[in-house]
Amino acid sequence: MAQQLTKMGAKISELPDGMEITGGTPLVGAEVDSHTDHRIAMSLAIAALNAIGTTTKVLIIICMELSGFEPLTPSMPLRCATNCAITPKS
Repeated sequence: MAQQLTKMGAKISELPDGMEITGGTPLVGAEVDSHTDHRIAMSLAIAALNAIGTTTKVLIIICMELSGFEPLTPSMPLRCATNCAITPKS
């Protein structure tokens, strides 16, 4: 998780039991990978909504487990697929 958010410009310190995120730095679109973990995929999708530019290769594997996620994010061009690009609305 920390590695993927760092690609988006987040300032993160990894800890043995988690991570510490320092705010104030805008996120930017990047090529990220959820490593087939739906929790990381959802987190990256939400981060991408707040990023400047397009985030690509967010591996989405959440449709079967969390079918309600897609309707909760109508502004995101997200569909049940293995790869997608997310560009926030301006």
